[in-house]
Amino acid sequence: MANLCYGDLMERTAGAYPFSPEHLRRLKDVFRMAKNAAARCLIGPPAECNKKIIRAHSVQEAKLRLIADEHGNVYTLSPDVMKTITRKGDEKYTMEDEFLQYRSINNSLMTGKWACAYHDNKVFSAIEKDAIDPDNEEHCLLLSHRATTVDYFAKHVMRKFFMELAWEFPNDHSSLDILIHTGRLELVMNFHMKIKQALEDLRNGENSTIEHRHILIHNHPRIASTLLTTRGGDIISTPREIEAINKMNVLVPPMEIPMIVTVYPEIDKSVAVLSFPKAWQGFVRVIMPAFWENDESISSALLSKTLLEETDNIMISPVAWHAFSERKKRRILSQFSVTSPQHMLVPSDDEGTEMLSEEAISSRMYERDPDFIDHSDPKELDLFEN
Repeated sequence: MANLCYGDLMERTAGAYPFSPEHLRRLKDVFRMAKNAAARCLIGPPAECNKKIIRAHSVQEAKLRLIADEHGNVYTLSPDVMKTITRKGDEKYTMEDEFLQYRSINNSLMTGKWACAYHDNKVFSAIEKDAIDPDNEEHCLLLSHRATTVDYFAKHVMRKFFMELAWEFPNDHSSLDILIHTGRLELVMNFHMKIKQALEDLRNGENSTIEHRHILIHNHPRIASTLLTTRGGDIISTPREIEAINKMNVLVPPMEIPMIVTVYPEIDKSVAVLSFPKAWQGFVRVIMPAFWENDESISSALLSKTLLEETDNIMISPVAWHAFSERKKRRILSQFSVTSPQHMLVPSDDEGTEMLSEEAISSRMYERDPDFIDHSDPKELDLFEN
């Protein structure tokens, strides 16, 4: 859960704030306070809430147990900012130390206080108590509801954190940090409300504006993940996105098109569900090609590449991770380290942000991995296969 929050913090704070041991302790306290202050039920009317705010998972706990080891732990692909700051410059500090964390599925960093016990049970019971059916529109919307709520809470925590940080350690970045995270919070809140409205429309017998697609990957379950990403708006388009826009023959590029993905394990397979606005299927198809690919081995590789590029919320079976070759582990960590969201955005001339070019990504990959040859084959990054 908090990997979404920590990921955003890494590069911004690495050189912007003073980090003596005392400051580090205070930084941890500030983050803890921000997370506690953000705790509230985000999924139901406040008048109906009971007072017990629970720790909720991004993917159901029962599903996570399918990929956890005998200790109830999983690996998470997520940068640990505190560890990175304190060990920066240590020759023994590897990419695996920096980006791979071994955590209990019930660790506080794997959960968030974004639901009361009453609404968590009332809203999500259809996918908690019964088998999830990826062909069921309500189930797909509930998965998207959960994923957007997780991201909404994470952005809420980050905004509070940077507001507290500006008070504790004021500097030239403070106002920009708060402005950036306020904008991100408002954007995710908008998507969150649209999913809730789509659920209400469905239950009232009205047509939904949200479309869903899913893929099945038949093997031993290996990962779980949630992803909320957007394209359009102020983000500079990549060549692939420009191609998608050109194919649609639209005069005005799309504004902030949300794409929501949940990957959850079953006993004998992994399931990935994609939700997006129906009106932009042609655009989404180019950005998320895995969900239109008929060959399962290709779709799993494409999906893996998308997850490594777009989310900081990837949980991996320890058994599966240890089965990967050292070369594959290095490839995965290298890809994640330079293309996950906190590394893809760089300052632009007008004090905004823009996406790194594909050439810049390749350059950074070579810096992190001297044996880098060619990542055009996504099978090298497949999280679902050895």
